[in-house]
Amino acid sequence: MTHSRRSPGRDPLAVVPTTTTAVIDLRDSAGTAVRVHHNWRRIGVVLLAVLNVLDLVTTYAFLDKGVPEGNPVAKHLIESGAAGPLKFALLGALGWLVWTRPPKIGTTCLIWMVNGVYACVVAVNTWVLLSV
Repeated sequence: MTHSRRSPGRDPLAVVPTTTTAVIDLRDSAGTAVRVHHNWRRIGVVLLAVLNVLDLVTTYAFLDKGVPEGNPVAKHLIESGAAGPLKFALLGALGWLVWTRPPKIGTTCLIWMVNGVYACVVAVNTWVLLSV
């Protein structure tokens, strides 16, 4: 786009052409990207909480059917009654960190990777429970 303005100097009526360059402002889209990233992290933590609850439900369903817990650490936590409260505390701490800290791609990928593992565990547990 070409505009003209009066030239300061000798001839006050002389017109000097000027050009305006297009500027792409990425600040809005960058802010949107951060918000979207934050939202995906939050969705990931909420999904992780749901999957943890489903993991506990399927684990207790196995125990009710007489199947022993194979993980010795989980076995101790379940027998002591600390499995649920510990998961709740860890997920609460993770949720607090996700809601209060700036998003980082590495931790977001890790949250979703753990979600994938938990989803597989819950799916296999459910499949085995339905076939027993």
